[in-house]
Amino acid sequence: TPWLALTYSPAADSLVYVSANRGFEVEVVPNRPSLFTNAGELLPAALSTQAEVGWRGSIGPAQYANIALFEIRRPLSDDRQVSTDPDQPNFERVADGREARHRGLEFDWTWQFAPQWTANAQAALLDAVFSKSLDPALAGKRATNVPKATGALQFDWRQAGSSSLAISNRLFYSGERAITRDNSVSLPAWWQWDAWLTLPARLGGVDTLWRAGIENVTDRDYWREAPTQYWGGTYLFPAQPRTFSIG
Repeated sequence: TPWLALTYSPAADSLVYVSANRGFEVEVVPNRPSLFTNAGELLPAALSTQAEVGWRGSIGPAQYANIALFEIRRPLSDDRQVSTDPDQPNFERVADGREARHRGLEFDWTWQFAPQWTANAQAALLDAVFSKSLDPALAGKRATNVPKATGALQFDWRQAGSSSLAISNRLFYSGERAITRDNSVSLPAWWQWDAWLTLPARLGGVDTLWRAGIENVTDRDYWREAPTQYWGGTYLFPAQPRTFSIG
């Protein structure tokens, strides 16, 4: 599928760009003959579109940032009622019965505010809704399992020298998510703290990078996400408990 981008550099340390692309979206009807008249069929391929405009570059001494606006339109299958006979399958699943429109703003900023210290901030605001649906009551509802906002703040400390120990701490935030199509059930916002250290080393003539870390430092207990499968089942995924790793 086609993809096109155009960039312009107004200065040596900045870049403006626009891009657009299309993609295939393919779905299969759940193999449930008691529910669907076309159970198990491969639906015709539909086309999704994505457009983005952004800027990236330096915003000051030892500071770098990028910002982007984007819109994604993704066709989704939906169920059309064809019968009310309790002894017959009542629905037909059709391609492009719904459309999810994701519109958002992304921001990333990095600042080396001291020789051994670097800060990074990331944020995204998301307006994801079903722009159309065979069920008029669902049009305009929030897309499922998509947070309204996400953000992260990370601090890195590195010893002087090219092959040196680095210690990192990162706080991540995810906003509330609608779980059911009618938005009657939602998952609350959550946050998590991760920490790790890295150490480059040359062993036997081979460059290696050792990493030891702790995920979910505070051992918080929360529901991370709840995606709905194409056949209708929704699964709750809990946060992973405090986890130590080395590699």
